[in-house]
Amino acid sequence: CLFSSQPLSMCANTLRSVGCEDGDVVSAKRSTDIHVSGSLWSPTDHALAGWTAAVRVGSVASSMRVHGPRVFQRTRSSWQLTKAAPIEQVRLSYHQAFGGLWLAEDGLANADRTDYVSHDCNPAGCGWLPLEQDLACLSKAQRQAISARIRGVRELPAPQFESTEHSIAHPQDRHAAKGWGPIARWWSPRRQRQGS
Repeated sequence: CLFSSQPLSMCANTLRSVGCEDGDVVSAKRSTDIHVSGSLWSPTDHALAGWTAAVRVGSVASSMRVHGPRVFQRTRSSWQLTKAAPIEQVRLSYHQAFGGLWLAEDGLANADRTDYVSHDCNPAGCGWLPLEQDLACLSKAQRQAISARIRGVRELPAPQFESTEHSIAHPQDRHAAKGWGPIARWWSPRRQRQGS
């Protein structure tokens, strides 16, 4: 869980925001950050259900699988991932990557406790559902309310970006978000690398 002492509405907007560029408050850096922005286009100039995109700068390379719009649909026993719809381009944003944020209902917000639970690597994303253990930082009433909302979800937008090594097949998978933009200071893994 991520914890907040800010008002719930301000915190949720901040957590879901995605940066276009970011800087560090340091006097010197030993290396540089590489951020890619814009849109990913189908390599054939025709709509495709999916393709692999890659970026290379010098000896540093990264690739990811790109999908057209698709959704997780709840069945009686599990979740099914629909086939991706063909698409010509996808905007490169962590909003289309795996992640998400679940807020406590307004009447259950508590200034002394956590008001939300989020995917540690990408609160701005889509397709993620928390496990019961993820809700442990919430009050009992908040846990019950969010659990009831999760049980009521029948469809959930699925991520359009994923690692080429790990496919996302279920909303409760534990994969990191895949993207090439700046990582917010309050997201993992950047949060764990902050120090004195």
